[in-house]
Amino acid sequence: MRKKPFISCHKLVEYCYASSTKRNTIIENLLKPKVYLFDTCYPAIEAATLDMLQSDPRSDQRLLELDASLMLRRPSTDHEEARILGAHDAIEFARLMKWPALSDTSLARLDSTIREVSIAGLMVRMGAYSVLTRSRHGQSGNQIGILKPYIGKTFSLFHTGDTNRAALYAALLHLIAERHLNHLGTAALDLCWVGDIFSQRSLSAPKSFLQRRKLLEAAALEIVDRWPSVAARLSKSAREAA
Repeated sequence: MRKKPFISCHKLVEYCYASSTKRNTIIENLLKPKVYLFDTCYPAIEAATLDMLQSDPRSDQRLLELDASLMLRRPSTDHEEARILGAHDAIEFARLMKWPALSDTSLARLDSTIREVSIAGLMVRMGAYSVLTRSRHGQSGNQIGILKPYIGKTFSLFHTGDTNRAALYAALLHLIAERHLNHLGTAALDLCWVGDIFSQRSLSAPKSFLQRRKLLEAAALEIVDRWPSVAARLSKSAREAA
């Protein structure tokens, strides 16, 4: 089991909206992941989606190659088959997604950008994302932001049409851009976007981001505080089962 607490951006936002029971399960799965959690193909699809958005002219070739490779897989269980079908759906939705038209901006995946950040002592893993850059006319330095695809069937960022989950996610991206990408420019709210592939909707960071930032930091601190006790309980259960 992992000693240092960590989480992905996706799961941190989900944790903020989870019940106490679900929060406990999220931490348990981070400490001792279920085997099937490793094989959603979603990270590869998110990366391929960004490649499509950055290509000029826009090309979905990498997404199509992923789709073709999945067609060759022969599932051994019903669960694995469901995972593959879910990945096919995600690829199709990624290709159909209408992303915001961001004028006067450039989009790039930079090798020098960060892969994980610390929030209240919790390491938050970024996954695939792109950096948006916009020059400020008549001023020195650039404005920057983060564009990030989100793929999740069981936790929609636009649940029942509500935008609060997506706003929280976009606020997280703004926090990361402001604290950890400030060497590239000044973080701008309207350049921090999350796109929910299955919902086919996207949203930028809200003007009322400070309260959401407090929620994210409180959730991160709670995970750090609970990590040792959950780890101890899992270790005890494993010893008793041996």
